[in-house]
Amino acid sequence: MNWEAIGAIGESVGAFAVLITLGYLAVQVRQNTQSMRTSALRSVQDLTVGTEKNDRYIACLMNAQRNEKLTPEDRAHMVERFLTIMRTFERIWQEYKLDAVSQAQFEQQLDLLRWAMSPPEARRMWDCLASTFDLGFRAIVDTEALEDDAPTSSLLKAFVALDNGP
Repeated sequence: MNWEAIGAIGESVGAFAVLITLGYLAVQVRQNTQSMRTSALRSVQDLTVGTEKNDRYIACLMNAQRNEKLTPEDRAHMVERFLTIMRTFERIWQEYKLDAVSQAQFEQQLDLLRWAMSPPEARRMWDCLASTFDLGFRAIVDTEALEDDAPTSSLLKAFVALDNGP
């Protein structure tokens, strides 16, 4: 065997190794993307379950929704919970930008965001705390949840209907 034949065999083996490596990387990228989507969905579930189980926050939110005066303790609780909720929304928005959250899932979260921002107390907290959030996320909140022509949350409509009774 001459050196040219050995070189050709070496190149063929090298090309085959590159193809195997590219295939392996494609599988890894797909698994990582799926992991990111699972993490994003878990964030959404944690936010929803955490809010549902927090009776004090729900009571404070209902009082704020009715424009009732909050105690200093309730206000502190609202600020802490508001920051947690808004940081979760910010993370979901970031994952949406990375294509880890689908358009449909993000639209559902926008509906929740509109509801979370509907009480005047939430808007006042946002005015005080907005500068601590990513500029792009602030734009989403300002245009999708706070503008006068922003769509009304279906959750807010249901809340108002329940609050007004039959």
